[in-house]
Amino acid sequence: MQLVVSAASFITLPFYKAVPDGVRKFFYANYCEKPDGLIFDGATLGYFSKIEHIIDLPNLGGRTIFDIGCGEGTLVQWLTSKNVSFKRYIGLDFAAIPESKIGNVEFLLDDAVNVGTHYEQTDNQITFMVNAACYFENNIFENILCSFRRGDEIVIIEPSPNIFWDAHFNGVKPVYRKIAEVERILDSNGFSVLSDVQDYWVKTKRAFFIPLSYGIFARKL
Repeated sequence: MQLVVSAASFITLPFYKAVPDGVRKFFYANYCEKPDGLIFDGATLGYFSKIEHIIDLPNLGGRTIFDIGCGEGTLVQWLTSKNVSFKRYIGLDFAAIPESKIGNVEFLLDDAVNVGTHYEQTDNQITFMVNAACYFENNIFENILCSFRRGDEIVIIEPSPNIFWDAHFNGVKPVYRKIAEVERILDSNGFSVLSDVQDYWVKTKRAFFIPLSYGIFARKL
């Protein structure tokens, strides 16, 4: 999969950052959508479109879904809009939302390293980390992966390293890992990568490219 973003658009960033909600306005003004449906990773829809490229949504039906770093619950809203009839949804975040439960949708305030304590002793569960893995150092990231049992699956959607993060997260810069490094960490923790997708800023016939965001779907063996 490939996505091309205009380099010239980055020149306008300082002007957007100087106004309220400027970064979000920048993304809406400058993302580029290709026929395959991928959108620049700065927009939430860009993250979700990658999910559709690496996993069949109907396969989520009847499953328990864990959403690490769920924020305000945009993933469950999107899944609902796609008519995904999951068995249970559990969103984990350390601060973004109050704890609540409505039907089979539950939001919990907790540190992601405790995700294993919330896992059910049943099969058929899948974990999403959408723009979340980059906020964990390697040791914490691997501790999360150790919570998984054989057959558990994970979807990791990661953004590119960029100069927009300081506007989003008050100067807290995430740990950027290239897709090869994430897949190496998954492999060393007993996971098999089932599918993945990457976006590119520039890609030529000589295979010179600057990778942007990516998505990975993997299963614990």
